[in-house]
Amino acid sequence: MQNDPARTSTIEYTIYFYDCPAVNDESPQPPPYTSEEVEIGGTFTFPPFTSSSDYCDYFTYEVPTLPPLPSGITFDPDTLVFSVDASCNCAGDHEITVTATNLLGNSASVTFTLTVTEASTGTCTVESLSAD
Repeated sequence: MQNDPARTSTIEYTIYFYDCPAVNDESPQPPPYTSEEVEIGGTFTFPPFTSSSDYCDYFTYEVPTLPPLPSGITFDPDTLVFSVDASCNCAGDHEITVTATNLLGNSASVTFTLTVTEASTGTCTVESLSAD
């Protein structure tokens, strides 16, 4: 029987190596975080979770989809940056949960209040005018 090209397939794998002496089997420790304020059009970086031991931990981060983030607010799990779109109509307080999971699947979450404020507008004071 000859190889039939129509019956072959290719599978690609990505293997990650982490420079850690061991993996901590405890849950990630959330930061002591309760609130953040950001203007519409602004960003802020969420503080990372930590490990309760001296072992190196790699965490993946997510914001659960239920409830979803308000429209116009995004989270980048690689950089831990929340962004509020400049055209967002989302001023007010929003309860947001961030979950971190380690390599063994242990996870922990923290919920905080994100206060989105209207973008401040600069003021200009004219002290004197003269006509030429």
